Amino acid sequence: ISLEAIDLQFGFPDEKKRIFTDFSFKIPANGKVVISGESGSGKTLLLQLIAGIHTLEKGELYLNDIPFANYHRDKLYKKIGVAFPTNQLFEATFKENITMGRKISAKELTTIINILRLGNYFAHQPQGINTILDSGGRRLPRAIIQKLLIARIIIGKPKLLLMEDPLQFVEVSEKKRIIDYIMDKKRGWTVIIVADYTYWKEKCTQTIELTK
Repeated sequence: ISLEAIDLQFGFPDEKKRIFTDFSFKIPANGKVVISGESGSGKTLLLQLIAGIHTLEKGELYLNDIPFANYHRDKLYKKIGVAFPTNQLFEATFKENITMGRKISAKELTTIINILRLGNYFAHQPQGINTILDSGGRRLPRAIIQKLLIARIIIGKPKLLLMEDPLQFVEVSEKKRIIDYIMDKKRGWTVIIVADYTYWKEKCTQTIELTK
């Protein structure tokens, strides 16, 4: 998916100053993009605008040269993988938390589990991948929660990945390996990420710098 924003304008009703005024950018299909900037510059908000969480005041956002507003939302969201801190695990098995009711082959599931090195963790659970989690994954290590949420989005082979600090709690050695996978040009998806970890920037093809 390619993206183009033309003269975006957005501000919250209770704030005098707009966060974005006449803001434009272009991202080619298969681009690997890091949004950077100081705290309060609108990094998370920009991800949310691209995801359609907020409605623009003015301007236009195009996906594959078609205005965002022209898309059927349900069909579009099947092509987008979103990893925001608000994402949650639910009370169901590990497998159900990853597949989310989609038809996923055993081979595809095994591939993703191996990429994220979740197999060893599952092997130590009472029912393996069919062990039921507490709502929100309350008793799980935070690194495992983040890996499960990433497994959930990449197993659907999305065309666009929107992510905010998706590997914050994962160990550095594993973090780099997962970043290498996600940011590999061979992956057919476009990636837009907000994260402080500098290795994302090393692997990206483009940076969008925001200022207050």
